[in-house]
Amino acid sequence: MEIQNIYARARHQAAMEQGRLSEAQATLAKMLRLKFGAEAADTVSAQIKESPLETVQNWIERFATTETLDGIFSSPS
Repeated sequence: MEIQNIYARARHQAAMEQGRLSEAQATLAKMLRLKFGAEAADTVSAQIKESPLETVQNWIERFATTETLDGIFSSPS
C-alpha cells in the first residue's frame, strides 16, 4: 500500500509541476504578444514550449527588465 501512495504522490507532484510550467508558458506568451506583437511572439513560441519551468520563469523576470525580445532570450553574460 505504501508503494501505491508513493507513486500517487509522485504522479500528483508531476501533474502540479506540469501545470505550473503550462501556466508560466502561457503567461510569457501573452506578455510577449502584448508588448512585441503576435509575429514576434510566434518566433519564440517553440523555444518557450520546449523549455523547463526555471528557464521560463527567468525569461518572465527578464521581461520586466529589458526592452527587447533579444534581451529576454539571450544568454546572460
